[in-house]
Amino acid sequence: MGLLLLILFPLLFINFNLYSTPTPRYAKELSNLAHVPLFALISYWVWYWIEHWSGRQASSSVTSTRRIFILWLLVCITIALITEQLQTLTGTRYASWTDIRRDCLGLTLFLAAYPALANIGLPGRRLLATVAITWLLIELIPLGIYSRDYYAILRHPDILADFDTIGQRSRWNRGELVATSDSDGQSALKIKLGTELYSGTSLEYLPRNWNDWTTFHLEVFCADSTPQSLHFKIDDSQAITDGNSYLMRFNATEHLQSGWNSIDIPIEAIRNGPADRKMDMAQIYSVTLFFSHRTAPGFMLLDNLRLR
Repeated sequence: MGLLLLILFPLLFINFNLYSTPTPRYAKELSNLAHVPLFALISYWVWYWIEHWSGRQASSSVTSTRRIFILWLLVCITIALITEQLQTLTGTRYASWTDIRRDCLGLTLFLAAYPALANIGLPGRRLLATVAITWLLIELIPLGIYSRDYYAILRHPDILADFDTIGQRSRWNRGELVATSDSDGQSALKIKLGTELYSGTSLEYLPRNWNDWTTFHLEVFCADSTPQSLHFKIDDSQAITDGNSYLMRFNATEHLQSGWNSIDIPIEAIRNGPADRKMDMAQIYSVTLFFSHRTAPGFMLLDNLRLR
C-alpha cells in the first residue's frame, strides 16, 4: 500500500500541459480526478496505521471505532490541506477547492466501502454509498465532455467553434450558449461586455495546426446601434513563451456594423503578423476577441468560427 501511494502521489503535482494538437483537456481532467482514488487509498492507509498505532481494532467496539474515526478524519483533512499548499510550490499547479472536493469524495467512497465502519453507528450507510456513487458519476461528466470534444476536434480540425455541441462552449474562457436562428447554426456564444479597459473572450482549446488552410472565418453579431471596433490577437506557443508581447503576435481590428458581420482573415496575414518573425502556424495557442474603452455595457454573439 505504501509503495502504491508513493507511485501515485506525484500525480497530484504534475501539470498535464502537453503540446499536441489539440491540447488534451481530458488528460488534465484525468490528472485532477486522480485525487479520488488516491485519497480513497490514503483513507485506508491512515485508518490502518491509526489502528496499528493505537493498538485497537475498529471491530472491537463502537467506542473505539468512533475514536479512530475522529482521529482518522482529522489526519485525512490535514493531508488534503497540506497537499494543496504543496501544489502551489510547483509553479505549475495551484491550491483548489475543487481538489479538496475530490479528496472528500475519495474519503466518502472509503467510508461507504470499508466493512469495519459498520460498527461506528453511522445512519444510512446504504444512503452514503448511493451518494458516493452519484457524486462520482457527476465528477466524471467533465471528463466525458472533454473526451468527446477532443474526438470532435480530431475529426473536424477546420471547425474552431460552431456551438452545435456542449463541448465547444468549454473551449472558451467566457460566454454562454444562446439559441439563435440568425446565424449559421442553432446556437451562438453570447459574451457580455463591460466598460473596463479590455472586454471580450478567448478561445483557449483549439486545433493548433493551421497550415492546411487559407482563411480564418467567423461571424460576429454586434448588438450596438453604432459601429464598433473589435480587436483580435492570435498567439502561437512562442508568443506565449516570450511573454505575450504585442510585437510577438498577430493583431488586427475589424469595424463591426450593427447586426451580423462576416469576417475573413487570410492565414498568410496571421503568419506575417509578428513584427520580427513568422508566426508558427503549426502551434497556434489561442485566439482572443475584445473591445477596448467601451462607453456602455453590451454584448456580442460569436458563431461559425472555421478554417477554410
